[in-house]
Amino acid sequence: KFGELGREVLLDQLEREMVVPGDPNVSQVVVEVPRKSPNTVVSRLRRKGWSIGSVADGGSFHEIYREIPELDLGIEVTFDGYPYMGGYGYEADSTDGLIGVQMIEFYRPGAVARGSYVYDELEEKHRFTPEDLKERIVSELLLQVKRAFL
Repeated sequence: KFGELGREVLLDQLEREMVVPGDPNVSQVVVEVPRKSPNTVVSRLRRKGWSIGSVADGGSFHEIYREIPELDLGIEVTFDGYPYMGGYGYEADSTDGLIGVQMIEFYRPGAVARGSYVYDELEEKHRFTPEDLKERIVSELLLQVKRAFL
């Protein structure tokens, strides 16, 4: 767009792909991503400030999340499997050894208790739909998830 105007882009963010959820009125967002090694996905997201959700039996976990107090926003990615720390980094017991995204939810930070063997669930009253949030913020966070799987 800027190239058409004869202008140089100073920040990649201005031309970065926008990731738009399918239905902005639904609190459970699905982003199409290829299945990927849990070690790759978890490591990439952790480098971006994400944390592993509550640890269950065998050291497995079902979600990874990021809370941004300055924005009064949290995002939680629920995997379609249960990664765990194995002998070669994060692994999964799925037949192909890979994980994908089951769903993504936005929520109010601190709304979910986290820790070993803590099985707290996100309540509807603490969820945000993408429409409740700024479009660019939603896109940037979803793009982080998408890039972790590419």
